[in-house]
Amino acid sequence: MALTRKRRAVEEIISDEESEVTPAQRRQRQPLATQRQLRRQLVDGDGDDDGGNSDEMGLDENVEAEDRATQGAGGSTANQLVKKMVRLALACEFSRQPIRRADISTKVLGPDGRRFKQVFEEAQKQLRDKFGMEMIELPIRERVTVSQRRAAQRTEKVTTTSKTYVLTSTLPPKYRSVLPPPQVPTTHFESSYVGLYTFLVSVISLSGGSIAEAKLERYLKRANADQNTPVDKTEKLLQRLCKEGYLMRIKESSGGEEVVEYMVGPRGKVEVGSGGVAGLVKGVYGDSAMEDLDARVKRSMGLNEKKKKGSVKEGSQQHGGGASGDARNAGGQRRNIAERGESGESSDED
Repeated sequence: MALTRKRRAVEEIISDEESEVTPAQRRQRQPLATQRQLRRQLVDGDGDDDGGNSDEMGLDENVEAEDRATQGAGGSTANQLVKKMVRLALACEFSRQPIRRADISTKVLGPDGRRFKQVFEEAQKQLRDKFGMEMIELPIRERVTVSQRRAAQRTEKVTTTSKTYVLTSTLPPKYRSVLPPPQVPTTHFESSYVGLYTFLVSVISLSGGSIAEAKLERYLKRANADQNTPVDKTEKLLQRLCKEGYLMRIKESSGGEEVVEYMVGPRGKVEVGSGGVAGLVKGVYGDSAMEDLDARVKRSMGLNEKKKKGSVKEGSQQHGGGASGDARNAGGQRRNIAERGESGESSDED
């Protein structure tokens, strides 16, 4: 008798607990096969009651959504892949790391590697519409040393794309000027860092695309930044800029002596470019700028040589249209000693 009473008490407790469970919680406890069977029974039933019919339709939609979310044989859905790519792009930009195609394949696409074009285009649309940014492919790193050129000649396959991207703003210039610097880690740190790498990229670009290490140190000394900067020590700052792609440090032996030069890196060409360099020079001169300042800047950056290949009108449109096209050509021009001296005099005036 005592055992029978205990069994009845347990059954009453279980029935009370089941009455308190909501239908949504009950469906979550059921396995997927049971949910599908319940859905078929509801669809095949009479459905005379209007209220019950609406509940059945809601249950049917929920189960179908769960089926789509839990499908694993065909890979993730396109919407999930797009969200992953957008998150990866934002995370890489936050740490100033390039968005590599290999990372997209392993961290985003997985077994859906053939859907790169579709997911990439949709992610670009989401970035433009919601964040005011887009992914731009970085230019290929230039092979300037003898060893790099020989290695390039030995390779059978010629690389035409870098397969790395960075985020750039799509906002109009009038809105970019009013945006404050990022607050992470601090506004002072970010504004100082942006100003320093813009200054260094401009100095190298105005020197013809490359500058000797000793000459760069002289410019830093005149700016009182040869030992320390608001960001970090000068040596560590240059190492960080090279690591993040704003600068390139080229070391080569010539006649038994080691020659070290700095060039503009792929990220510096895209983020700063010829438009950023010209804007910095105009900002330094202000109202006292000479009439031929634009011509001097173009000559120092080696843009006149490219204009000879086309009409003067086309060249002016390229300089005023966008920074990315001219930026890709700004760092690759080598100038002779006389031209470098001419650009050095213009930089000294700055």
